[in-house]
Amino acid sequence: LIFLHIPKTAGNSVFNVIRRQYPASSRYDFDMDWDRRQQTIDEFTALSDKEKSDIHFIGGHTFYGLHRSVPQPAVYMTFMRDPVDRFVSHYYFSKESSFGPLKRKLEQITEPTPYQQQALEFLRLTESRRGSLQDFLELSVELDVMNLQTRMIGGFVDPSNVIPPFQKLPENALQVAEDNVHRDFPVVGLVEDFDTSLLLFRKAFGWSNVLYARHNQTRSRPALEQVSRQTRRAIEEASSVDIELYNKMKIRFNEQVSTLGDGFSRQLAQFKAGLRCYSLLQKTYRASGLKKLRQLLQ
Repeated sequence: LIFLHIPKTAGNSVFNVIRRQYPASSRYDFDMDWDRRQQTIDEFTALSDKEKSDIHFIGGHTFYGLHRSVPQPAVYMTFMRDPVDRFVSHYYFSKESSFGPLKRKLEQITEPTPYQQQALEFLRLTESRRGSLQDFLELSVELDVMNLQTRMIGGFVDPSNVIPPFQKLPENALQVAEDNVHRDFPVVGLVEDFDTSLLLFRKAFGWSNVLYARHNQTRSRPALEQVSRQTRRAIEEASSVDIELYNKMKIRFNEQVSTLGDGFSRQLAQFKAGLRCYSLLQKTYRASGLKKLRQLLQ
């Protein structure tokens, strides 16, 4: 199973569910930090077929096409999100996190690799263009990182160069991405219908406990309705391919839910009740200090 984690689609919450399903010895997680992402991809592709055959789950900010590097049959999973909302969230996350520590870390390397140098230049560029949502949008258009969901699902990323700028998407990008989904993605989840998505994944992959707590939420971002209509329209125009793909996936998602029968509504209600209890337990656990103690002992 390959989890194609599109940025700002609740991936960290999903990872916590996934880690319960597969032991660490059978997982391969791509590093999320820019300075190591390419390295972990290269390290994985360099593994022998024997080593890869022992892996049952791969996840991270990866791309369609990775299945060609493994000896066993593979399927994909991913979450999609309303493209305008995802982009706004991505901007405020980038602005809030600033990536300052990572940038300083890269600046202190005396002999950086070409990849590290490229990552540093990219971080400097995005830092200089985070002054406003409009400026960030213009930069994203220049670097061809708009329609990122279509790009990742369609496989339009060079595995030897995962840092923008990217090549322009081909005219048939939407069709290629849609074909990939129908062939190799048993389920595509929707962030806007997260709980139902998890139950679909549980059924498709035979998972057990899929309770979760939200992680990595961007606190500073405004509601989408608070973004000016002009800016939203500009994002929509720049995300037109992603919007088409997202709308097609919504139709597919609803069709899959409709096949689950009347009992599914009851399952979903029970799951949501379980989430409320789980959330309360998580808060109690964190407040008790046991979490910090466990981290110290590990």
